[in-house]
Amino acid sequence: MPNREPKLPITRGGERAVALVIVRESSNYDRLLMEGMIGQAVSQVLHLPGAADVLAAGIAPLDDNGPFDIYEERLEGTHIVTFEHLGVVYLYCTGSTAKLNTGSGENFFIQFLCKTLATYEPVTTYAPLFYRMFRSPKAAVPLFNAVSKHTDSVTIGNLTMDLSTIAGKAMWTVMAWIGETDSNEIVKRFFSGKVFSYLQGEYIFGKEALPPGYILADDRTVQIDEPMVDGVRNLLEAMANHDLTARQVVDLAGSFGVTTPAIRRYQGEEATCADLHNADSCITSLIKWIPTYESGHTEICYPNPYLGATQFHSLIVEGATRKEPGFIRFAFDWPLPEGGWGDPDILAAAARRGTVWK
Repeated sequence: MPNREPKLPITRGGERAVALVIVRESSNYDRLLMEGMIGQAVSQVLHLPGAADVLAAGIAPLDDNGPFDIYEERLEGTHIVTFEHLGVVYLYCTGSTAKLNTGSGENFFIQFLCKTLATYEPVTTYAPLFYRMFRSPKAAVPLFNAVSKHTDSVTIGNLTMDLSTIAGKAMWTVMAWIGETDSNEIVKRFFSGKVFSYLQGEYIFGKEALPPGYILADDRTVQIDEPMVDGVRNLLEAMANHDLTARQVVDLAGSFGVTTPAIRRYQGEEATCADLHNADSCITSLIKWIPTYESGHTEICYPNPYLGATQFHSLIVEGATRKEPGFIRFAFDWPLPEGGWGDPDILAAAARRGTVWK
């Protein structure tokens, strides 16, 4: 299991870190993207002590499955792992640099990165691409202050900036603007592709964003996972039982064989709900799908990247203001098994119990 308290072998009161290597990928689901980003970033710093060992480990540190002693944190979909090897600190993150935390209103990755810079004071900080560090102008300010104070230089790809000089500061400003613009264009193209696929009748959020009992067919439509129907019905009945704790429900779900592609990816091909460590989180996720189990209808809101747009193709932009681009609501109607997923009273009871799991 990962350490729950940070192990900081290099502190501000002692020797500085040789370097900090930052690797971030937005998606929590596409491990191939993250693995590729790790390969790109670490290949650029093979001159650093022990970098070849880190390159050979690949994505394993994110799973606490490698040779390094890691420190791990998670918050609202962001997963961060740090570890030190031969004086070099590595920070791996899957999560957005644009999303703001519910409580603080700040971006968790930027907060953690600034804290890491202050703790280790690396001589040089490396990142493969500028927009892997941040996207928004708001995030650029605290990060610039942190790197200016705690590291001598920042290297992005083949470009090194000395932020103690006017030229280095000017270069940071220009690169921040270019990085933000480039990232925004990628987001817009990605969004346009999603809308096109949606209008063709496809489910655009991937097989790992489906509840138990549904699968993504070859034509990218959502269909019933027939072998899972009885297990999901039993699971919903267990959720409606007021005498069972979240852990008991999740364990029962495992005995019914209930699983999802996401569980199998991270826990192994034979894994079920019972293999999940956080039973409360599992139950909370299931509860939000109960309206879909009732009607087959679900709606997913997705940020609109085009400021000022009120409509995108035939889709209406909601919640837009002069300063905020708003969002688009993607609606889906999925089939229900014969007889439904459960008695309406059972589904209603399962939903009501969502506030009292222990």
